[in-house]
Amino acid sequence: MGASMTLDEAIYPYAGPCAFCGFRDKRHRLWDAVRENYRAGDSAESIADDYDLSVEAVRWIVAQRRFPRQRRGDIQS
Repeated sequence: MGASMTLDEAIYPYAGPCAFCGFRDKRHRLWDAVRENYRAGDSAESIADDYDLSVEAVRWIVAQRRFPRQRRGDIQS
């Protein structure tokens, strides 16, 4: 899969908007958690185990510049 992986292949299928911030896709919270854990020094393997993802999905997530289909200002902090 690698570089051609899609969001739906990397992280569970779409399940609706975020209950916390209202962004149209609540998977952004998992995306953020994966990236923060990786930046903190956790291995792709341990993150994959923690979040029930494949190692390839974790590597794909951390290689992306931003959440797919997200534009600046979409997510309010």
